[in-house]
Amino acid sequence: MNKPNKKRALIIGAGGHSRVVASMIISQKKYNFIKILDFTKPKEKKILNIDVEKINHNLEVYNPNIHDFYLAIGDNSKREKWWKKLNKINASCPSLISDSAFIERNSDIGNGNIICAKSYLGVLSRLGDNNILNTGSIIDHETTIDNNCHIAPGSIIAGRVSIKNNCFIGAGSVVKENLTISEYSILGAGSILLSSIKKKKCLFAGVPAKFKREI
Repeated sequence: MNKPNKKRALIIGAGGHSRVVASMIISQKKYNFIKILDFTKPKEKKILNIDVEKINHNLEVYNPNIHDFYLAIGDNSKREKWWKKLNKINASCPSLISDSAFIERNSDIGNGNIICAKSYLGVLSRLGDNNILNTGSIIDHETTIDNNCHIAPGSIIAGRVSIKNNCFIGAGSVVKENLTISEYSILGAGSILLSSIKKKKCLFAGVPAKFKREI
């Protein structure tokens, strides 16, 4: 059993992803105090028996010296916005790694990442800041994922792939080895990407994945 952390845990966001984040934190038993902060007046007073309250946008009232912050926000742009707010107050934003995830010891992980159950990060891979590796995602060897990305459940990223900032890789999609995915790109759910996405802000989808439109 992990020794309880003297700090408190604050989860920002009360949508579906908050359940995942809260469950991971509860299971690891690192905190005696956990609270969820909603962006509007909460529809639920408790989630997984954790108190929910409306967030104060002046984040300094939460005292960064005694709190660890976790972003439970699936949308990349919104999560990036709150990530910047937390950085401004020098908040502590540790990466949260599920007990059932497998992280190769020679990989490198930044801050504020949410690495969910049954996900895998391969040897010599690098994960930047503020990313989500969702349930059952596979990131193979020597792959680089920059910042503010969301790799959806069941996605498979082959070796030596480079995924730039703010990309979304849809559920159950596959990315062939040695490809680059440019910033703000979206790969649709169930797609198979066989060539690099060279232009920023593009949607690709299908089998094989093809350009659909700019976003």
